[in-house]
Amino acid sequence: MARRWLDRRGGDRATPYLWVKAAVRYKSGKGTSDEITTTKLFPLDAATPREVVQGDIFDPEGRSSSTPRPDALLR
Repeated sequence: MARRWLDRRGGDRATPYLWVKAAVRYKSGKGTSDEITTTKLFPLDAATPREVVQGDIFDPEGRSSSTPRPDALLR
């Protein structure tokens, strides 16, 4: 699994998030709908797994992620 980096504030600190990408396609009597995809980030600073998915959700839509770690985090 590749690590991804998202520059949220232009800083030099990293905060871990659970990256979830989901897709859905609805079926009806007339056929199926187009596939709808979404990406959500859940902060991993919670005490239990339940608190992770019930916490504040960050929607990264419209922002690009990068696979290589930013230079500022190499220090």
